[in-house]
Amino acid sequence: MKVVLNILNSEIRYEYIKNYLEENSTKSYKLFSEKIIPNSGNSYGVKVGPIKKLAKDIVNSKDNVLLLQKLFKSNMYEEKLLYGYIISLKKYNNFTEYSINIDNYIKLIDNWALCDLFVSSIKKNKKRYEDELFIYAKQLIDSDNEWEVRTGLVIILSNYLDEEKLDEILNLIKKISIDSYYVKMAIAWLLSVMYIKYPDKITEIIKKKSLDKWIINKSIQKIIESNRVSKESKEDIRYYKIK
Repeated sequence: MKVVLNILNSEIRYEYIKNYLEENSTKSYKLFSEKIIPNSGNSYGVKVGPIKKLAKDIVNSKDNVLLLQKLFKSNMYEEKLLYGYIISLKKYNNFTEYSINIDNYIKLIDNWALCDLFVSSIKKNKKRYEDELFIYAKQLIDSDNEWEVRTGLVIILSNYLDEEKLDEILNLIKKISIDSYYVKMAIAWLLSVMYIKYPDKITEIIKKKSLDKWIINKSIQKIIESNRVSKESKEDIRYYKIK
């Protein structure tokens, strides 16, 4: 496809991309995704695989500026995600340029999937921008925008659960005051994953009840649901559920 994309102008390329997404859509997947992704808006019903493949072909083609502008303005879920995958695959001269592109993508996020799937795609840049990306994630967490906060939390969850950063991450979590379901879910998810590596530390946080009751109980629930936690540990942590 990338050869074809090279020879088309932006208008025709955009139509070509929409046709590709329609051809790879199914009604059953559309219904499924709309059930699990609230606020997904208009969608084709395309799985992630074809979208990632399309993003690679677009990145390897020429003159994508106008095409990216069209995708940025789209109200289709898959076209927004495609935009995110493309900017995650692009090559950048420095982290400032990279972070500006991430900032632009976050403006499109209005559901958990657009956030989490995008963050999973930026792992390849961690080695190149390891320190800068961690600082950037902390800045996002300090925001009052729920999708910026969730993006920062998921970046840390996916890339920075090192022991030397543990206390700093826990302090960041304690300072979050935004009352958002998707932020709280991200915190609970993060704590449950951290529990696998640092059970004593996270158990102490839960015992002290220093976080929101809902977050503590959801964290416990996710720990209990994990296949990576022993039966004995699940029974122990269940004791601290707040009634």
